[in-house]
Amino acid sequence: MIPSTDLFELIKSMTREEKIHFRIHTKGLSKAASKNYLALFDAIDSKSAYDEASIRKKMGMVGKGGKFAVLKNYLYNSLLTHVTNYHCATKEAYQAREYLRMANVLFDKQLPAQASKYVKKAKSIAEKNHRYLDLIGIYFQEELIYKNSPDIKKYSQTLDKHFNQELAVITQYLNTRQYIYLDCQLLNTIRTSDNLSHPDSQEKIQAILQHPLLLDGNMALSLYAQIYYNTINGIGYHILADDNKSYSYRKQLIDVMESEMIITAGYIGNYIGSLHNLTVTEIRLFKFDEALLHLQKLAAFEKQYANVIPERSKVLIHSSLAMNTLTYLGYRGTKTETFNYIAQVEKQLNESFKQMDYRYLVHTYYTVAYTAFKFAEYNIAIKYLNLISAESSTGKLDNYLQRGYRLLLLMVHLEMGNYRLLQYMAINTYRFLLKIGNLTKFDKAIIGLIRSKSMDKKVLLKFQKQLLAVKADKFEAQEFAHLDAISWVESKLEKKPFIEIYRKNGLLQ
Repeated sequence: MIPSTDLFELIKSMTREEKIHFRIHTKGLSKAASKNYLALFDAIDSKSAYDEASIRKKMGMVGKGGKFAVLKNYLYNSLLTHVTNYHCATKEAYQAREYLRMANVLFDKQLPAQASKYVKKAKSIAEKNHRYLDLIGIYFQEELIYKNSPDIKKYSQTLDKHFNQELAVITQYLNTRQYIYLDCQLLNTIRTSDNLSHPDSQEKIQAILQHPLLLDGNMALSLYAQIYYNTINGIGYHILADDNKSYSYRKQLIDVMESEMIITAGYIGNYIGSLHNLTVTEIRLFKFDEALLHLQKLAAFEKQYANVIPERSKVLIHSSLAMNTLTYLGYRGTKTETFNYIAQVEKQLNESFKQMDYRYLVHTYYTVAYTAFKFAEYNIAIKYLNLISAESSTGKLDNYLQRGYRLLLLMVHLEMGNYRLLQYMAINTYRFLLKIGNLTKFDKAIIGLIRSKSMDKKVLLKFQKQLLAVKADKFEAQEFAHLDAISWVESKLEKKPFIEIYRKNGLLQ
């Protein structure tokens, strides 16, 4: 039987502050009990992977299966209780439900006046944080208190008010849930598609965007509904290659979120992601000054909310800053400052590697590799593309990401003159793309160039002609944002550095 890793995963998810909170409380227990719990806690916390046999040995509990299982179970429940209590005490959004629970107990004990105090506290927090589901229970409890009050006149005066409040928040909740469902539909469409430029995928995206709730912002009745309204449209139009519309919604989304900044992990995480997406779109539209302002805003945001931003969100900030700053430097930075920045990114990656979501990790690797390719630093590009390859072997890398890094890898080896290796790689990549059913005109052009085994003028002109045909397709034209092969072939024909042509063509858009 495989030992449960639940305790290991819980401990590894804890922040430094949560661990301190647990240690302080546990040391207050009897000496023997605290010694056992803390010993097991430390033994597990010191491991990068769960190894129950070595932990048992370290604690002198080999062969004491039942006793060790009881200790593990007790520690798990104790940790969960402490983490929950810690957040109830330190995070306002958690306190609304705690106050409501207290109000319920006081009401059951026939202490309505005291219960009313805690209902008011709960209501204040829930209204401030737009917690619609919590508010439904809070308004119901408040109504119950007044209903059972001996002051009939007061109940009569507040009856309509409470009823209308409850109906209004139920309406907001249902409206928000409808937008959440549309957001989930969009996410599911994206996740199940290997080629978002394919007509079938485009039709599915367009069908979602034609939903009545997404055609008029006035249909979004709550703060969160407005957030989802702009998020869905921003992502949808980005996929449909309408960057101007996407920019409009993404900019509006930031305005909505900043109008009422709610300090919860989820809200902060969404804000960071939204600011990242807006910056990506601004760079695609060559709005460099706006992009730079938002990069500075993101860095300032981390400093301003350093005490409340979860570690996962901090890693997201660093990933966003790395990817967008490198793309920005690809247009406006000198080679020296760009590679000094890459050195900083590498240091951050080494420090936060284990905390990063693999998608952000892979996108960061790709951005570094592509930036190095632009400046003709092919050994650095190969290094980061090999790191993506290592992630690919875990089975977590989706087909879209695999496709992108494989094509850039072909171009890097072409520049390095590794022709013998290239022929094998081209065949391998071609088979992979056929297997996933995702062979675009862009893919065919690059693989055709590699398999021609030549870079003479005739071959390059043919390649250029194929790419211009790809660019005429507004959906496939998006490929050039990830690998500007048109600027690359132009640089070869004009015998100029790729970075020079890349910048010239970008600024001419």
